[in-house]
Amino acid sequence: MDKFKTLVITIILVFLAFIAAWFSLFNKFKIFPPKASSNPTSNIQITETQQNVSLKVVFPDDNVNYIKEFKAENNETAYSILTEALEIRKIPYETKKYDFGVFVKSIKGLESTAQKSWIYFVNGESGAVAADQYRLQAGDKVEWKYIPPSGE
Repeated sequence: MDKFKTLVITIILVFLAFIAAWFSLFNKFKIFPPKASSNPTSNIQITETQQNVSLKVVFPDDNVNYIKEFKAENNETAYSILTEALEIRKIPYETKKYDFGVFVKSIKGLESTAQKSWIYFVNGESGAVAADQYRLQAGDKVEWKYIPPSGE
């Protein structure tokens, strides 16, 4: 009987050690609550408007043609909200797919050329990747402008 008890206790201890090692290696569950932040703004709740992304399409001479807010979805890109907005308003556009991503060739007859192109900005910064590769976050403000490629 003592051998059986010892065997059961050993199996239980090995099992518990295995579980403890598993959690420490993969850290899937936090046993302790998170430490309080010294940054007082870290506890601010995101409001409903911050859970949206906004789109603004600016035509030459700063004539804003279209402004729209979208619910921030997991796979929204600067390109996907542009095409959705243009299709809603039935504004014609052309794109071309390249290895690096999609390029906007024209919107409402205004074609991208060496002198002027459709360039997107997110939160005031020009996109560093193709618009269909830029994943949006809640609160992002997307602007599409028909401007010289240098951004002037």
